[in-house]
Amino acid sequence: MNSKINSIIILFFLAALYSCGEDTKEATLTVSTQEIVLGIYGMDNKDAPAVFGISSSVDWTLKCSEWLTPSITSGGSGDAEVSVAASETSEERTGYVTVENQDARAIIKVRQLAEELITTILTVSPTSVTVDFDGSTPDGNRPALKVSAYRPWTISGLPDWITASPASGNAGTDMSVNLMVGTNEMAIVREADFQITSGVLSSAVAVTQLVENQQLTVLPSSIEVEADGKTSDGDQPTFTISTNKDWTIVNLPAWITATPASGSAGTDITVTLTVGSNDLAPRTATININAGFLSESIDIHQLEAGSVEEYFPFIVGVGGIAGNSEVIVNDRDSYWEIATNCWPGSEYPWFSNTLSTNISTGAGYEYSLEFEYQVPVDLPNVMLVFIKGDMGAIATRDLPQLDATSGIDPSDEAVWKHFSYNLKQIVDWGWGVENFTQIRFDTRKCETMLIRNFRIVVKMPE
Repeated sequence: MNSKINSIIILFFLAALYSCGEDTKEATLTVSTQEIVLGIYGMDNKDAPAVFGISSSVDWTLKCSEWLTPSITSGGSGDAEVSVAASETSEERTGYVTVENQDARAIIKVRQLAEELITTILTVSPTSVTVDFDGSTPDGNRPALKVSAYRPWTISGLPDWITASPASGNAGTDMSVNLMVGTNEMAIVREADFQITSGVLSSAVAVTQLVENQQLTVLPSSIEVEADGKTSDGDQPTFTISTNKDWTIVNLPAWITATPASGSAGTDITVTLTVGSNDLAPRTATININAGFLSESIDIHQLEAGSVEEYFPFIVGVGGIAGNSEVIVNDRDSYWEIATNCWPGSEYPWFSNTLSTNISTGAGYEYSLEFEYQVPVDLPNVMLVFIKGDMGAIATRDLPQLDATSGIDPSDEAVWKHFSYNLKQIVDWGWGVENFTQIRFDTRKCETMLIRNFRIVVKMPE
C-alpha cells in the first residue's frame, strides 16, 4: 500500500518538473506600415482614406489621435485591413495610431500636411456659351456643359434667368450639365458669369444671350382730322402696323377709340380710329403702339368746328409802370424767358406785345388770347392790360403754378400750362381786336416766368 502511494507522488513530481522546463508561447502583432501621410483634406495621395494592414495571433484593439477617424477599432486573430482619414486642417500636424494585443503593441505615425497630395483635376467645356433670345443654341438645342472633376463639384453664382441641372455632382469624367436659359424679353443683350468649383479649383463659365430681332413699323406717324372726326376726304382715319410680335395700343384718350386695339404679329394690319366730334379748341393726343420691347407713337390732331386762324404777336417793349422795376426778356429758340427785378417802392413790372393788324373780323367771329407758361410760384391777379391808342382795359386772371415741386424746366412738356382768355367782353366794347396796339402783362410779383405760343386765336363760323 505504501509503495503505491510513493509511486504516485514520484510521477506527479516528475510531471511538474517537466512542465516548468517548457517556455510559454507569446501572442504576435504586425502592421503593414510605420508612417502614413495625409493631405489638407485628410486623404492620401489617391484622394481616399489611407489603408494599412494588421496581422495578429489574438484579439487586438486600436486607438488614435482625436482628429483621426479609423474604419474599425478592434479585431480578432488573423489579418485585417483598416482605413484612417482626418479632418481638414490649415496647419501641418502629427498624430499616432496605436494597435495592441495582450502581448504586443505597434505604433503608426500619421502626418497631415497643409497641402493637397494629389493634382486636383477640373475641366469644364465649353467655358463660353452664346444663346439666342429664346435660350437655345444656334443649332436649336439646349446649351450643355461637360464637367470632369477628381473631387465633388458644385455650381454657384447662377443669375435668376439661368438654371443648371444638375447643379452639383460627384467626381467623374464628362458629366453633362444642362443649362435652361429663360427668354430674353429685354431690348439689350444680357450677360452673366457663374462658377463650377471642385476642391480648391474653380472654372468660370460666361453666358451671353442675344436680343430678339423684333420689328415694328407704324404708318403714318401723325394724323389730322376735322372737327367731326373724319379726315379731309371725309373718311375715318386709319393707320397700318407691321410687326413680328403681338401688339397693343395704349394711351388712347377718351375721345378716340381704335379697332382693333390689339392683335397678333402680321404685316400691314389696318387700325381704324373713331374720333369724337370737337366743339372746343383744337386738341392733340399721342397714342402708343407697343410690340415686345418696341414702341411707336402717332400724333392725332383734331381741329375745332369752323375755320381757325392764329396770329402770333411778338415782344416789342418792357418796363415798369412806375419806372422802379426792371424786366429782362430773353428770346429763346421756342419761348420767352421774362426775368423781373423790383426795387423798394416799385410798382408792378410789366412787359408788352404788339398785335398783328390783319386779324380777320366779322359777325359771329370768336376771339381768344392764348399762351403757354411756366412759373415757379402761384401768380394771382395777373393783369392783362389791353391798349388801344391812349385808352386801356384791364382783365384780371390768375396764373396758377402747374407743379409746386417741379420748378421751371422748359424742356419738360409736363410743366407747361395752357392759358386761354375769351376776348368777347373786349370785342363787345366795340374796340375790335385788330385795333389793339399792345397787350401788357402786369405780373404783380418779381419772378421769372416762361411764355411760348402767345397768340390770338380767331374762330370763324361754319
